[in-house]
Amino acid sequence: MSNPAILAYAYNLTLFVTGIFALLRGSGPERVGAAVNIVGSNATTLLMAAGIQKWGAGYAATWMVDLSVIAIFYWLAVTSIRFWPIWCFGFALCDILLHPASVLMPREIAFYYESAQVIWAYMSLGVLAVATARLSPGERGKSLRGWRASRAGADQVDHEWRGC
Repeated sequence: MSNPAILAYAYNLTLFVTGIFALLRGSGPERVGAAVNIVGSNATTLLMAAGIQKWGAGYAATWMVDLSVIAIFYWLAVTSIRFWPIWCFGFALCDILLHPASVLMPREIAFYYESAQVIWAYMSLGVLAVATARLSPGERGKSLRGWRASRAGADQVDHEWRGC
C-alpha cells in the first residue's frame, strides 16, 4: 500500500470516528459541525474521484464546496453560543484563501495547497472532537430544537468553555 493511500485511510478513519463521536455525544451545533465536515470531505473526494482535473474545471466545483463549508461555519459561529465554530471558520477561511493562489501559481502552490487542505481539515476535526468531549452532561444529546430554545433564554453563558 502506498503512502498516499495510508494517509487517505488515516484521514477517513479520523473523519469517521470524529463524526460519529460528535453526532452521538454532541448537541445541535456539534451535530451540524460533524455533518458539515463529513459532507464537505466526501463531496470533495467524489469530485476528485470523478476525474475532474484539480486545477481545471474541478477548481470551481471544489471551491463551491469550500465556500459552502465556510458559510455554514460562519452561520454556526454567529448563531450558537459555542466558541469552536469560530476556529473552524478560521481554518476554512485559510483554505479558501489558497484557492486564488493555486490558480495564479499552480506548480508552486500545488504542494502547499494540498498540504494545507489536510492540515486545516485535521485541525477542524480536532477542534470539533475537543468541543464535543468538553460538553457538560446537561448539554449532551440536545436536539437542534433544544439548542435553539436554550438560546432564547436569558442565560447565554457557554458553560462548557467556562474557565478557559
